[in-house]
Amino acid sequence: MNVDEVAFKKGHCYITVISDRDGRALALTDDRGTESLAGYLRTLTDGQLLAIKTLSMDMNAGCIRAARIHLPCAVEKIAFDRFHVAKQLGEVVDKIRQDEHPHLPVESRRQAKGTRFLWQYNDKWMTESRQEKLIWLRAQMKLTSLCWALKELAKNIWNRP
Repeated sequence: MNVDEVAFKKGHCYITVISDRDGRALALTDDRGTESLAGYLRTLTDGQLLAIKTLSMDMNAGCIRAARIHLPCAVEKIAFDRFHVAKQLGEVVDKIRQDEHPHLPVESRRQAKGTRFLWQYNDKWMTESRQEKLIWLRAQMKLTSLCWALKELAKNIWNRP
């Protein structure tokens, strides 16, 4: 089962789409959060709830709360959406980069300025000159490099068959 909050108008108007593993919509609600998922889960029988093997979602605290309340063994069944995990990992890399940058030697600091997106590039956007710059950066910024490597390893988990 999948739960996805979708913005559908300017401003912050959301609907929650609950779908099966084939992408067929099972329910649509006018909001997002705890009640949007909880309301749907309450309509299911015990047998239907037990039949749910995986609940894929973003990291919305309300949906997590609803699943933990209404879905048996929810902690074992929740699978976070890869794009939200990747976004959070990228934010951690950037935070560490920001923290580490002021501690670099002056010349290295100057060369490392403006390289935020270099740590985020996908392989297909990584030109040879960008690769060389990233290799240099990784040698200068050890902690950022370690976080970046962990982010890349996590990304590879989702790319495995």
